Amino acid sequence: MIRTAIAAPVAKANLSNAINFIEANLDQSIGLTAIAEIAGLSVSHLTRQFRAAVGQAPHQYLLQRRVENAKRRLRGTDASIPQIAFVCGFASQQHLTRIFKRVCGATPAAYRKMSRD
Repeated sequence: MIRTAIAAPVAKANLSNAINFIEANLDQSIGLTAIAEIAGLSVSHLTRQFRAAVGQAPHQYLLQRRVENAKRRLRGTDASIPQIAFVCGFASQQHLTRIFKRVCGATPAAYRKMSRD
């Protein structure tokens, strides 16, 4: 019983470290190994804890946050879609478009047009 009481806050701190690292590095290439190192956990343990706490795997969370950032930029700037892809941490415009369409159901260009109409 004592171990559980002590382990829970440590796990929350580890998870917070992982989330803070992701948020601070959305525009960078982030590997699961780097996130696990920051959290002080093994990759498999991080993945299990992250999924249990957040409801999705760390990589899916990262992509979701990048898409949210792209949506904000598509609505609020006139930057080109390739520029937005780069600033948001996507490997290319095609990568942004593929992930964006999967998450939002529309391409970035269509989303921008809908948000301005």
